Amino acid sequence: MNWGKIYVDLLDKSYNRIIEEPTEKHHAYPWHWFENSNKKDHDWSIVKLTRREHFIAHRLLCKIYPNCQKAHMALWRMLNTVPKRKKYKVNSKIYEKHKKNFIDKTIQYRKNIKKDSKRRKICSERMKELWKKGYYDDIIVSIRKDPVKDRDRREVCRKSLLERNKNGLAEETKKRNKNLNHMTKEQVVFLRKKQKESVLNKTQVIFLDGTSAKVTSEYYQKNKGITCFHASSKKAADILGKPYKGGRPKKGS
Repeated sequence: MNWGKIYVDLLDKSYNRIIEEPTEKHHAYPWHWFENSNKKDHDWSIVKLTRREHFIAHRLLCKIYPNCQKAHMALWRMLNTVPKRKKYKVNSKIYEKHKKNFIDKTIQYRKNIKKDSKRRKICSERMKELWKKGYYDDIIVSIRKDPVKDRDRREVCRKSLLERNKNGLAEETKKRNKNLNHMTKEQVVFLRKKQKESVLNKTQVIFLDGTSAKVTSEYYQKNKGITCFHASSKKAADILGKPYKGGRPKKGS
């Protein structure tokens, strides 16, 4: 099947026609083909297609360029816009197929250090803007107060650090964590205060799944022996598969 010819024929239909149904703008020549270019610089290639034609055009681009991650991402975004904008309905087989393609292409993209570094830089700049606006202040407080959420956060961070250490990025991680230039002085003080409060008067426990966390005395008294155990207890040692060292040291010893 000549997908390229079908794509060109579809675009040719859009020129010099008048239709009453809603139309959408489509770049006949995808702007991401051109390195270091701005999307608005390629308005010359815009054609007006019906919603159905627009969806078909992006499906054709995925068939013409099966290894193009951006083509698959564009189509996937059309299938997953917010409810307010959602316009495209597909059957379950098409959805499954394009989701798998999107995941595979994303994994390949992330493995490309050069391309992924550009994505990380964009995400970093965006997060710095949100920090300055105070977007994360309430989120930090809500997570730190909930021992289960905080435990999950710690586990994600632990796995991420282990992976980075395997790749020899430990020193880079340490430098990055010390860099708080994207935060205001007030936000740095607020963050340090919450970090101290997160461990103050808390008990180190081990959960049934082997993860650890620091929880408040109230939470510990309510859940000890049920969902969590003191980190120095025999049960905690059994969960972690480590030798038992005899419990908590006595005061003054």
